Amino acid sequence: MTVNSTFLGDLLEAISLGANVLWTILLALCLIYWLFVILGAVDVESFDVDVDVDVDADFDVDADTDIDSGGNSVAWIGFLKFLNLDAIPFMVFFSVFSLSGWAISILFTHYVGQNWMTSIALFIPIVFISLLISKYMTAPLVPLFRGLNDEAKPLDLIGDNGIVIHGFKKGELSQARIKKNNEDLLVSIKIAEESAASTFKKGVSVTILRKIKEGDMIAYEVIAPEVLK
Repeated sequence: MTVNSTFLGDLLEAISLGANVLWTILLALCLIYWLFVILGAVDVESFDVDVDVDVDADFDVDADTDIDSGGNSVAWIGFLKFLNLDAIPFMVFFSVFSLSGWAISILFTHYVGQNWMTSIALFIPIVFISLLISKYMTAPLVPLFRGLNDEAKPLDLIGDNGIVIHGFKKGELSQARIKKNNEDLLVSIKIAEESAASTFKKGVSVTILRKIKEGDMIAYEVIAPEVLK
Protein backbone atom coordinates (compact mmCIF):
# COMPACT_ATOMS: atom_id res chain seq x y z
CA MET A 1 0.00 0.00 0.00
CA THR A 2 2.89 2.34 0.83
CA VAL A 3 4.56 1.67 -2.51
CA ASN A 4 1.31 2.30 -4.38
CA SER A 5 0.65 5.46 -2.40
CA THR A 6 4.19 6.68 -3.06
CA PHE A 7 3.91 5.93 -6.77
CA LEU A 8 0.55 7.70 -7.02
CA GLY A 9 1.88 10.68 -5.12
CA ASP A 10 4.94 10.92 -7.38
CA LEU A 11 2.76 10.63 -10.47
CA LEU A 12 0.38 13.36 -9.30
CA GLU A 13 3.35 15.58 -8.50
CA ALA A 14 4.91 14.89 -11.92
CA ILE A 15 1.80 15.67 -13.95
CA SER A 16 1.29 18.92 -12.05
CA LEU A 17 4.79 20.22 -12.80
CA GLY A 18 4.80 23.26 -15.06
CA ALA A 19 6.87 21.49 -17.72
CA ASN A 20 4.28 18.69 -17.98
CA VAL A 21 1.04 20.65 -17.62
CA LEU A 22 0.47 21.19 -21.34
CA TRP A 23 0.92 17.50 -22.16
CA THR A 24 -1.27 16.54 -19.21
CA ILE A 25 -4.05 18.84 -20.48
CA LEU A 26 -3.79 17.41 -24.01
CA LEU A 27 -3.97 13.86 -22.67
CA ALA A 28 -6.91 14.74 -20.40
CA LEU A 29 -8.79 16.23 -23.38
CA CYS A 30 -8.20 13.01 -25.32
CA LEU A 31 -9.54 10.92 -22.43
CA ILE A 32 -12.65 13.14 -22.21
CA TYR A 33 -13.13 12.81 -25.98
CA TRP A 34 -12.97 8.99 -25.87
CA LEU A 35 -15.41 9.01 -22.95
CA PHE A 36 -17.87 10.94 -25.15
CA VAL A 37 -17.22 8.46 -27.98
CA ILE A 38 -18.06 5.54 -25.67
CA LEU A 39 -21.24 7.34 -24.59
CA GLY A 40 -22.15 7.91 -28.24
CA ALA A 41 -22.13 11.71 -27.97
CA VAL A 42 -19.50 12.18 -30.70
CA ASP A 43 -18.19 10.18 -33.63
CA VAL A 44 -14.65 8.83 -33.94
CA GLU A 45 -14.22 10.78 -37.19
CA SER A 46 -15.63 14.06 -35.85
CA PHE A 47 -12.31 15.90 -36.12
CA ASP A 48 -10.89 14.24 -39.21
CA VAL A 49 -8.88 16.30 -41.68
CA ASP A 50 -9.59 15.99 -45.39
CA VAL A 51 -6.39 15.19 -47.29
CA ASP A 52 -8.15 13.96 -50.44
CA VAL A 53 -8.30 17.36 -52.05
CA ASP A 54 -7.49 18.15 -55.63
CA VAL A 55 -4.22 20.04 -55.28
CA ASP A 56 -4.08 20.61 -59.03
CA ALA A 57 -6.94 23.09 -58.67
CA ASP A 58 -4.49 25.57 -57.16
CA PHE A 59 -2.68 25.76 -60.45
CA ASP A 60 -5.74 26.47 -62.58
CA VAL A 61 -5.57 30.15 -61.76
CA ASP A 62 -2.67 32.49 -62.58
CA ALA A 63 0.56 30.55 -62.06
CA ASP A 64 2.48 33.66 -61.00
CA THR A 65 0.22 34.23 -58.02
CA ASP A 66 -0.77 30.71 -57.03
CA ILE A 67 2.41 28.70 -57.44
CA ASP A 68 3.50 29.26 -53.83
CA SER A 69 0.13 28.34 -52.34
CA GLY A 70 -0.06 25.30 -54.59
CA GLY A 71 3.36 24.14 -53.47
CA ASN A 72 2.40 24.65 -49.85
CA SER A 73 -0.77 22.61 -50.36
CA VAL A 74 1.19 19.73 -51.89
CA ALA A 75 3.73 19.82 -49.06
CA TRP A 76 1.02 19.93 -46.38
CA ILE A 77 -0.93 17.05 -47.90
CA GLY A 78 2.29 15.05 -48.26
CA PHE A 79 3.08 15.68 -44.59
CA LEU A 80 -0.38 14.52 -43.49
CA LYS A 81 -0.08 11.38 -45.59
CA PHE A 82 3.37 10.73 -44.11
CA LEU A 83 1.73 10.74 -40.67
CA ASN A 84 -0.95 8.25 -41.89
CA LEU A 85 -3.67 10.88 -41.49
CA ASP A 86 -5.06 10.02 -44.91
CA ALA A 87 -6.30 6.76 -43.37
CA ILE A 88 -6.18 7.06 -39.56
CA PRO A 89 -8.87 9.15 -37.79
CA PHE A 90 -7.28 12.34 -36.48
CA MET A 91 -8.24 11.72 -32.85
CA VAL A 92 -6.73 8.23 -32.88
CA PHE A 93 -3.44 9.75 -34.07
CA PHE A 94 -3.71 12.73 -31.72
CA SER A 95 -4.36 10.48 -28.73
CA VAL A 96 -1.20 8.46 -29.44
CA PHE A 97 0.69 11.71 -30.00
CA SER A 98 -0.51 13.20 -26.70
CA LEU A 99 0.30 10.02 -24.76
CA SER A 100 3.77 9.85 -26.31
CA GLY A 101 4.54 13.49 -25.56
CA TRP A 102 3.20 13.15 -22.02
CA ALA A 103 5.28 10.04 -21.32
CA ILE A 104 8.48 11.58 -22.71
CA SER A 105 7.94 14.77 -20.72
CA ILE A 106 7.20 12.85 -17.50
CA LEU A 107 10.31 10.67 -17.92
CA PHE A 108 12.45 13.73 -18.64
CA THR A 109 11.35 15.61 -15.53
CA HIS A 110 11.68 12.44 -13.44
CA TYR A 111 15.26 11.63 -14.43
CA VAL A 112 16.61 15.09 -15.24
CA GLY A 113 14.43 17.33 -13.11
CA GLN A 114 12.35 20.38 -13.98
CA ASN A 115 14.26 23.17 -15.62
CA TRP A 116 12.15 25.73 -17.45
CA MET A 117 14.84 26.69 -19.95
CA THR A 118 15.58 23.06 -20.77
CA SER A 119 11.88 22.18 -20.93
CA ILE A 120 11.18 25.01 -23.39
CA ALA A 121 14.19 24.07 -25.49
CA LEU A 122 13.10 20.43 -25.62
CA PHE A 123 9.43 21.12 -26.42
CA ILE A 124 9.88 21.10 -30.21
CA PRO A 125 12.09 17.96 -30.15
CA ILE A 126 9.48 16.20 -27.98
CA VAL A 127 6.76 17.17 -30.49
CA PHE A 128 8.90 15.86 -33.37
CA ILE A 129 9.70 12.58 -31.58
CA SER A 130 6.04 12.13 -30.58
CA LEU A 131 4.95 12.62 -34.20
CA LEU A 132 7.37 9.91 -35.34
CA ILE A 133 6.28 7.55 -32.55
CA SER A 134 2.63 8.15 -33.45
CA LYS A 135 3.30 7.52 -37.14
CA TYR A 136 4.89 4.12 -36.49
CA MET A 137 2.48 3.10 -33.73
CA THR A 138 -0.56 3.83 -35.93
CA ALA A 139 0.95 2.20 -39.05
CA PRO A 140 -0.54 -1.27 -38.26
CA LEU A 141 -4.00 0.35 -38.15
CA VAL A 142 -3.74 1.88 -41.63
CA PRO A 143 -5.00 -1.19 -43.59
CA LEU A 144 -7.91 -1.59 -41.15
CA PHE A 145 -9.14 2.00 -41.38
CA ARG A 146 -8.42 2.24 -45.10
CA GLY A 147 -10.61 -0.83 -45.68
CA LEU A 148 -13.39 0.68 -43.55
CA ASN A 149 -13.15 3.97 -45.44
CA ASP A 150 -13.34 2.22 -48.81
CA GLU A 151 -16.45 0.30 -47.75
CA ALA A 152 -18.09 3.48 -46.49
CA LYS A 153 -17.51 5.40 -49.72
CA PRO A 154 -20.62 5.73 -51.86
CA LEU A 155 -20.44 3.97 -55.21
CA ASP A 156 -19.72 6.20 -58.17
CA LEU A 157 -22.11 5.06 -60.90
CA ILE A 158 -21.71 8.02 -63.25
CA GLY A 159 -20.86 6.72 -66.72
CA ASP A 160 -21.82 3.12 -65.94
CA ASN A 161 -24.23 1.22 -68.16
CA GLY A 162 -27.35 -0.53 -66.95
CA ILE A 163 -30.32 -2.49 -68.28
CA VAL A 164 -33.84 -1.07 -67.93
CA ILE A 165 -36.06 -3.32 -65.81
CA HIS A 166 -39.42 -1.69 -66.69
CA GLY A 167 -40.23 0.37 -69.77
CA PHE A 168 -40.96 4.03 -68.99
CA LYS A 169 -41.41 7.51 -70.44
CA LYS A 170 -39.81 10.89 -69.82
CA GLY A 171 -40.87 12.26 -66.46
CA GLU A 172 -41.46 8.78 -65.02
CA LEU A 173 -39.25 6.75 -62.73
CA SER A 174 -38.10 3.23 -63.44
CA GLN A 175 -35.29 0.92 -62.39
CA ALA A 176 -32.13 -0.33 -64.01
CA ARG A 177 -29.83 -3.20 -63.16
CA ILE A 178 -26.14 -2.23 -63.02
CA LYS A 179 -23.20 -4.56 -62.51
CA LYS A 180 -20.64 -2.96 -60.18
CA ASN A 181 -17.75 -4.66 -58.41
CA ASN A 182 -19.13 -8.07 -59.43
CA GLU A 183 -22.46 -7.25 -57.80
CA ASP A 184 -25.88 -6.58 -59.35
CA LEU A 185 -27.37 -3.28 -58.20
CA LEU A 186 -30.90 -1.98 -58.71
CA VAL A 187 -31.11 1.81 -58.99
CA SER A 188 -33.97 4.21 -59.68
CA ILE A 189 -33.62 5.99 -63.01
CA LYS A 190 -35.20 8.85 -64.91
CA ILE A 191 -34.70 9.93 -68.51
CA ALA A 192 -32.45 12.99 -68.72
CA GLU A 193 -33.94 16.16 -70.19
CA GLU A 194 -31.26 16.31 -72.90
CA SER A 195 -32.06 12.78 -74.02
CA ALA A 196 -33.37 12.58 -77.59
CA ALA A 197 -35.35 9.49 -76.63
CA SER A 198 -38.63 10.09 -74.83
CA THR A 199 -39.11 6.42 -73.87
CA PHE A 200 -36.95 3.45 -72.99
CA LYS A 201 -38.22 -0.09 -73.32
CA LYS A 202 -37.51 -2.99 -70.99
CA GLY A 203 -34.09 -4.54 -71.66
CA VAL A 204 -32.64 -1.40 -73.30
CA SER A 205 -29.11 -0.39 -72.28
CA VAL A 206 -28.78 3.07 -70.73
CA THR A 207 -25.88 5.09 -69.36
CA ILE A 208 -25.94 6.89 -66.00
CA LEU A 209 -25.53 10.60 -66.64
CA ARG A 210 -25.91 12.17 -63.21
CA LYS A 211 -27.30 11.63 -59.72
CA ILE A 212 -30.46 13.50 -58.72
CA LYS A 213 -32.81 13.65 -55.78
CA GLU A 214 -36.45 12.71 -56.26
CA GLY A 215 -38.28 13.61 -53.08
CA ASP A 216 -36.65 11.57 -50.32
CA MET A 217 -34.93 9.12 -52.64
CA ILE A 218 -31.81 9.13 -54.78
CA ALA A 219 -32.24 8.49 -58.50
CA TYR A 220 -30.09 8.73 -61.63
CA GLU A 221 -30.75 10.46 -64.91
CA VAL A 222 -29.94 8.22 -67.85
CA ILE A 223 -29.29 8.63 -71.55
CA ALA A 224 -28.78 6.30 -74.49
CA PRO A 225 -25.13 5.06 -74.54
CA GLU A 226 -24.60 6.04 -78.18
CA VAL A 227 -25.33 9.69 -77.38
CA LEU A 228 -22.15 9.90 -75.31
CA LYS A 229 -19.93 8.35 -78.01
